[in-house]
Amino acid sequence: MNGAGWCIFVYNLAPETEENVLWQLFGPFGAVQSVKVIRDLQTNKCKGFGFVTMTNYDEAVVAIQS
Repeated sequence: MNGAGWCIFVYNLAPETEENVLWQLFGPFGAVQSVKVIRDLQTNKCKGFGFVTMTNYDEAVVAIQS
């Protein structure tokens, strides 16, 4: 795989959100390539948003619509 995928912006996340939560939420919809929770550099808490990259376009669409 060349790293290409369909990136989904996820927002309204709690400060305690960890990457594994995004894997668990999006995994049932298809192949998740990567997840990234954006963190505050000083507190290391989630800044309220992140990104999920899915391999398949159709699976990404279903995940967004759900």
